[in-house]
Amino acid sequence: MKYLYLIIPFFLIISCASSEQNNISLAKLNKQIQKQEKQTDSLYNLNKKQYDFLKKAAQEQPEKWQNLAKSSDEVFKLGNTIYQYTKQLKDELKDNTVNQNDVNTMYSTADYDTFISKTKVLIKQLDDFYTINKNKKVNPTYYIEKFNTHEVYKNQQGEIVNYIDYHFKDKTRVGLLLALSKIQFETRFYQHIYMK
Repeated sequence: MKYLYLIIPFFLIISCASSEQNNISLAKLNKQIQKQEKQTDSLYNLNKKQYDFLKKAAQEQPEKWQNLAKSSDEVFKLGNTIYQYTKQLKDELKDNTVNQNDVNTMYSTADYDTFISKTKVLIKQLDDFYTINKNKKVNPTYYIEKFNTHEVYKNQQGEIVNYIDYHFKDKTRVGLLLALSKIQFETRFYQHIYMK
């Protein structure tokens, strides 16, 4: 329950984007994304404090804290790598937005293919993150499955699709930006629940 204040606003944004995606203005989108990025940054600040505490504790009492500090180091550093790469992808999407209406349009096939080729790096990072975390005892235990890129999903048409198609296929720039923001948030949230 104590994490609901972080999760509910984000998923309200996602559901709004899914149902009214073509009607969202760039100004409204930017406001929503800025709000989510602020929440994600707040999580980072909490995570960094806990990470620094664990590093210091491991230096002072290695027998008690060293193992947790070492595994937290993996979670923190790889999570930050995922965050930075998704930020780079988001920045490229924003940079390629020529005008206010462009953000609501579909990518051209060439642009989308380029975007998807860049997500292959992200998928590798998510696979690594999943691999190092899948056997760790973290509550809620299901949360690490959000990073399992080998999972199959059912889309709105009821078709079984892979991770990339489920998260990115046939989405406008709005949808792609919000999908990347969701990955950023989930990464920061997992770091938070792991190191709390």
